[in-house]
Amino acid sequence: MKFCGNTFRSSLMFAAVVVLAMTAAAAPVPFADYGSGTTIELVSGKGTWQINWGQGPWTWSDVTTASPLLGSNVSGILAIQTTAPAKISADLVATLPIAGTLTLSAHDQNNGNGVIGTMVLNCVGVNIVDMNASRLIVDQGTGMALAPFRPPGPEAALTLKEATGVFAYVKQVGDWRLQLAGLYAAPLIPGVKLQDNLMQALGGKVALIGGLGDFALSGQYEAVESLKPKAFCEYGSAVAPNFGAAGALWNQTWAGGPWPWHKCATTVNATFLGDNVSGKLETTTTGTPSVDEKMVLRAGFAGRLTLTKQGGVAPDGSAGQIIGDAKGTFVADANAAHATFDSQGNIVCAFGIAVHNAPDAFVSVTDATGVYADIHAAGDWAWYVNGTMTIAKVPTMSLQQNILAALQKPELLLGAQEEFVLTGWYYRQ
Repeated sequence: MKFCGNTFRSSLMFAAVVVLAMTAAAAPVPFADYGSGTTIELVSGKGTWQINWGQGPWTWSDVTTASPLLGSNVSGILAIQTTAPAKISADLVATLPIAGTLTLSAHDQNNGNGVIGTMVLNCVGVNIVDMNASRLIVDQGTGMALAPFRPPGPEAALTLKEATGVFAYVKQVGDWRLQLAGLYAAPLIPGVKLQDNLMQALGGKVALIGGLGDFALSGQYEAVESLKPKAFCEYGSAVAPNFGAAGALWNQTWAGGPWPWHKCATTVNATFLGDNVSGKLETTTTGTPSVDEKMVLRAGFAGRLTLTKQGGVAPDGSAGQIIGDAKGTFVADANAAHATFDSQGNIVCAFGIAVHNAPDAFVSVTDATGVYADIHAAGDWAWYVNGTMTIAKVPTMSLQQNILAALQKPELLLGAQEEFVLTGWYYRQ
């Protein structure tokens, strides 16, 4: 076969690119995770476990000390059932083939327990239960007999069926391994020999009480970097042309920082806003504001945050937007002893981080367009502020009366300004 020079060189270049790509492929990442749980359903031949991860390591497990894949914000549901009759050894140790599913759910670390990602895995393996009465743990006080299942023994091979949200980047390599150690609790039946008691319980003739277990999950995965969750802390400042007891309008500039008053709780590995982004936050007061004995004002609010990247081809000149619902609490220092004054003699009171060290609001992303269209929030984003509000001084009032009056009279609230931080996680898909 005859090749022209350019075609032959192109073929060689293509082959070289393929070889380099194969060489640069990410090596599998080993992991080991530990959890504990209890049964939420347990009958003969079937069990469902509720598992909390981010624990251990367990000394009984022979898995390596690899880094964890899961965290303490991950829970699991293991639903298994036997697939064939148990084989019982001469020493009364029962081996039961099992199959089922393990569903892992990551929960929002910033706000509540909303699920921000799942992994569903099919499992096939064996459960091993010690049925020998001589090795039972008997608790006469509670009327229970405890049948242990000890390692090496119960374990299953897992295959990944589905990964979503913050787990979408996980690509399984080989089978994963789930090990289990723990015990089942059965009732003590009066007048029945202990061995017969246990046989009746595990044979389904007497209802089981429940089970306790420790779990070890291990294996390898490849990380799809483009789908991996990104942690961010974005900084800006804002002024409020409209500010009062009923709510506020904040015009934001996304530049500056990091502000010295906030330390991000996680390692930041992404930036997606910047000085070509403008923002607007419109809020409305919710509920009844309160002032405590330390003269700290708290007022609930809800509103909408709109972030707009400039320089696009949309009719309004934008390149994309992120829109989210904001819900939080405005916390201000209304104590006259802490107030200061500006150059015009107006009263200045602090709000936000100067009064409480907690998020002032959480933002739930509802829409993303243009250059942001592939951004998916991994749970709610946290909003921190450090600001001041300016109050007109009324000579006929005491300073404390003046501040409290301004909370109900918009004409006394001259404006507000703030620095802010928006932080959280997102992934692109």
